[in-house]
Amino acid sequence: MSSTYLDIKSVNYLINAIKPDSLEGPVQSAWANILGKGKFSEDFYAIETNRQRETQYPDVIVIEVKDFMTGPAPVDILMVECKRSLPNATQWHFDELANAQLDCQLTETPNSSGFVFGAAAIGRLVRFYEKFEGRDPVPLHNGMYDILTNAEDVEFWLEYMKWTGPRQ
Repeated sequence: MSSTYLDIKSVNYLINAIKPDSLEGPVQSAWANILGKGKFSEDFYAIETNRQRETQYPDVIVIEVKDFMTGPAPVDILMVECKRSLPNATQWHFDELANAQLDCQLTETPNSSGFVFGAAAIGRLVRFYEKFEGRDPVPLHNGMYDILTNAEDVEFWLEYMKWTGPRQ
């Protein structure tokens, strides 16, 4: 078994704190830590929350800071929209969240490439999407992943997004 974000005690604790009746707060905290202490912990990545941007942007955003001739500039890599736990959540709930909220937010990304990844997180479940300008979000995989029991699958997609993400 390879190393995952579950090997980080604080991340494991935050994921286990998400209960069937949890509101959005614990889900947001878990995702900010999964991303900030895991695959995107290098110094050229930053994790922003909607509280930092003070906008209606997604709950958690991974940005890559690129050095250009005009100076450093951010490129959005992954936007995560977090929602409270929902017992018996189905694929439809995730696709609706992606189409309703992520679609609007992914359209407003400053990326000149017109491309960004998104994730719909409902409680401990997540589904990943890719979004191209002018198109609906497209799921990257079938079904949903539980961030506690499917950590290796989640890590696979985070690694995929890290290496194939938008470039300016």
